[in-house]
Amino acid sequence: MRSVTRWLLLTMLVLFGSSAWAGTSVSLTASPYQKPGAGNDVVVAVAVSQASGVTSMDFAYAFNPSVLTPTGVFLTGFTSGFSLTSNLNTTGLVELHLARPTGLFGSGEVAWVTFRVASGVAAGITTPLSWASAILNGGAIPCGKQGVSLAIGSAPVTIGAPRGAFGPAGSQVVVPISASALAGGSSFDIVVTFDPTVLAASSVQMPAFASCLSLVPNVSVPGTVRVSLFGLCTLSGSGPLVNIVFNVIGPSGSRTPLNVTRGDIEEERYPSVLEDGLFNVCGTRDIDGDGFSVCAGDCNDANAALHPGAAESCNGIDDDCSGIVDDAPVPAGVPGVAAVADNGDTVLSWAPVAGSTGYDVVRGSLTALASDAGDFSRSTDLCLADNSAAAGVRDHLLPAEGEGFWYLVRPTNCGGAGSYDGGGNRQAALRDPGIAVSPSRCQ
Repeated sequence: MRSVTRWLLLTMLVLFGSSAWAGTSVSLTASPYQKPGAGNDVVVAVAVSQASGVTSMDFAYAFNPSVLTPTGVFLTGFTSGFSLTSNLNTTGLVELHLARPTGLFGSGEVAWVTFRVASGVAAGITTPLSWASAILNGGAIPCGKQGVSLAIGSAPVTIGAPRGAFGPAGSQVVVPISASALAGGSSFDIVVTFDPTVLAASSVQMPAFASCLSLVPNVSVPGTVRVSLFGLCTLSGSGPLVNIVFNVIGPSGSRTPLNVTRGDIEEERYPSVLEDGLFNVCGTRDIDGDGFSVCAGDCNDANAALHPGAAESCNGIDDDCSGIVDDAPVPAGVPGVAAVADNGDTVLSWAPVAGSTGYDVVRGSLTALASDAGDFSRSTDLCLADNSAAAGVRDHLLPAEGEGFWYLVRPTNCGGAGSYDGGGNRQAALRDPGIAVSPSRCQ
C-alpha cells in the first residue's frame, strides 16, 4: 500500500456493477492512477474481454452531465479497421457503434471517450458511469457488464499532455509532458498511452527543466510510453518533465488522445491531478480562410464561421471549437416589461435580449411582497412562461380591485438561465435567491 499520508482530496476509481462473469464481458475503465481535477480532460475506455468473433458492438452508458461533458470519441489500436459512429448529443448519455467485417479476438480497450470535468466541480465528488446497454453482434454474443465510478480530485500540481498537439503525416514531432506548480519532488513515474496506428514513440528526451534528474524511458510497447525520473535534486515551478519524440504514422485527419494514465511524484508523497491531451494529424494550411488551420484548432476547416474564438450560439454546433457543443455564455440583462390590459387579460411584452433563445416569466402578488418585506420566495405565485421563445406572454388573470401583480422576466439559452436581478439603483435586494426556492418558480 502506498503512503497513507496522501491527501484525502485525491481521486480514486472504484469498479462497480455486475458480478463475476465467466464469458465475454464489457467494462468502463480508467487508469487506477487517474486523478482528474476540475477543468481537466480525462479518458474513459470501453474494454472487451474474451472477445471471440465480435464484428459489431453497440454501447450506451450514462454519466452525470453536471460533472462531465464528453468532447470526443476515438478508436484504439485494438479496434484498428473498425468503423466508429457515436452520439454525444443526448444529455447524460454516450452511444457508440463499432463494426468491421472480420471478427475481434482477445481482450483490450475498443473505444476511448474523452470527457472534460466541469470547472466548478468540488474535489471529492464521485460520478458513476453506468451501462444502459451493451450489445455484441446484435445480441448473438451475451456479455457481462461492469461500470466505473470516477471521483474528482484536487491538488496544486497538474501533470499533463497538451490538448493541441499536432503534426503532419510522416513527420517527427516532440510532445512535452509537463508539470505545473511543483513545490518539490525528486522522483516521478509517468505513463502515457495513445493509438499506435497514429503515433509511434521513438525516444524520450530530457528537457532543461528536469535536467538534474536521471531518465529511464521505455518505448518498447506500441501505444505506451513509460518514464521514470529520479535524482538527488528537487524540482520547483512549472515546466516539461520529459519530451516524447513521436513519428506521426497516421493519415491526415486522424487523431488520438494522449492519455496520461499515471503521474506520481515520489510514489504519491506529493499529490497531483492528471490532464489528458490530444494529438491531431494535420497540415498547417488554412482552407476556409478564417485564420485557423486544423492544426491551430479549427474543428471545421470547410466553414469559416467555425474556429477558435468564434461566438458560441445555441445551434447544435461547436462554433468556437472548444470540443463542447453549445457552450454559449448565459445571456445577460433583464428586459423591461410592458403590461397592458386586454379583454380581461394582462398582456406582457419586452424587447429581445441578445444571445437569448427563450424567456422565463414569473408573477407574484404586490401585496404579499410588501407585507413580507420584499420576500420573493413567498410572493411568487406563478410561472407564466418557462423557456418560451416568444418575447411576450398573456396572463389570463387581472388582479383583484385594490390588489396588484408584479412580473419579472429573465433570458435563457442553451448555456442556462440569466437573472431576474436588474442591478439598478431602484432594486433594494436580490430577487434570484427568493424566486429560486419558491414552489412556483420556473424550472
